[in-house]
Amino acid sequence: KQDIENSFFVFLYFCRDLNPDFSVFYNGPKCGASAPDHLHFQAGTKYFMPIDLEYEQLKKKFGEELIKIKSLHVFAIDDGLRKMISFEGNSTPEIEEAFQIFYSSFKKITGQDEEPMMNIIGSYQNKKWRVIIFLRKKHRPDAFFEEDQEKRILLSPAAVDIGGVCITPREKDFETITKEKLKEIFTEVFFDESFFLRFKKKLQSDLELYYYS
Repeated sequence: KQDIENSFFVFLYFCRDLNPDFSVFYNGPKCGASAPDHLHFQAGTKYFMPIDLEYEQLKKKFGEELIKIKSLHVFAIDDGLRKMISFEGNSTPEIEEAFQIFYSSFKKITGQDEEPMMNIIGSYQNKKWRVIIFLRKKHRPDAFFEEDQEKRILLSPAAVDIGGVCITPREKDFETITKEKLKEIFTEVFFDESFFLRFKKKLQSDLELYYYS
């Protein structure tokens, strides 16, 4: 099954093995995985998702560095719609450690018994990993289940959609969806600013406790 807690190291190696021409992505079992009953990662040509190009600008404009230790940098980014935690570094063990701390913190604050909802986009270039984790509150927006066919929108955001390439299986939705509706959908499936502020503080505290105690 999809289980990033016990397979994150494989994700990192997959990014490295496909460098520098591909971005690798992971969809959690409850937020976009096409087959949640078995473990799988997917990859696409680097830069086909706008996030690959926008990340540095988003980090500079909206990001906050939570910790810097050895080669590892951990950032929290809120661009007004998407809530992200990112890891950058050149050491597999350092990024793995930080991810496990993140996973534990996220699971505790959301009160989940199973894997908390997240989508991940990673890459490896110039001997350095970059992993972006999108924190999800909800799998699908209400519009997906709308009884009125004219109002229903079959968009179930996963990593690629969140990365900036929204895929709609119906031509009708592709032709009629608006920027405002996309903002509404993203707002609905991501945590709000208040939660993200609380989580940032918790994650930073947990990281500092681990590395500095």
